[in-house]
Order: sequence, then structure tokens, then C-alpha cells
Amino acid sequence: MWVTQAVLPHLRAQGSGHIIQVSSIAGVFSLPGLGLYHASKFGLEGFTASLAAEVKEFGIKVTLVEPAGYATDWAGPSAVHAARLPAYDNVRAAMARPAGKRGDPSATRAAILHVVDAEEPPLRIFFGRARSG
Repeated sequence: MWVTQAVLPHLRAQGSGHIIQVSSIAGVFSLPGLGLYHASKFGLEGFTASLAAEVKEFGIKVTLVEPAGYATDWAGPSAVHAARLPAYDNVRAAMARPAGKRGDPSATRAAILHVVDAEEPPLRIFFGRARSG
């Protein structure tokens, strides 16, 4: 949000530009146990859609990149977890199935550059495959 706010005066002055927001497929569906994460992604969805409508007349394009699961440390040692409550053991067990093959984050580089250079880029672009609950 702060980077977007800082760059908008420059893009408006030049009458063009393209803002790329990076979210997650988690902005369009929800899984148990990730409510705050999903809320942040749903919020970015709304912010980006609003922003696109607000800046279109200035020649500024906006795209929201929504990747599915990537091979990163997302749920690894860097993650912060709440204390586990026994009441939710069944929910955790249901979600504990293998994640399957994860995408390579560096593989999207060329695709994002293609979107940036597009004459009419999409508002949203999804990468990868998602599994739902």
C-alpha cells in the first residue's frame, strides 16, 4: 500500500504505468486455520480492484498476481503459529494431507514480464493449480 501510494504521483504525472500487486490464490477461497491470512489476501483483492478503477483514466494499469502453492518456506520455520487448541485437532488432521507438487517461484518471472508489457493486461492473473478444502 505504501509503495503504491508513493509511486502514484509519478505515474499520474507521466500519464502511464503498471502496478503489479502480488497476492495469492488464497484471496479467492478459504481454508480452515488460515483466517487472518485469507483476510489479508481478500483485502488486497478489494484494494487492487478499486485501485484499477481509480487510476484507469490516468493511463495506469493494475494487475494482481495470484499464485497457487510455491516451493517456499511459507509454512516452515519462519511461520508464526498460534497455540494449538485441542478442540481443533480434527480440523488440523483433515488439513494435514500432502500438499502435492509445488510451483517454482522463479518460473513466473517471464510470465509477469509478459503481463507488464501487454497492451491490455488482465486485472488478475493466476499461476499454478490450487487445491480446495
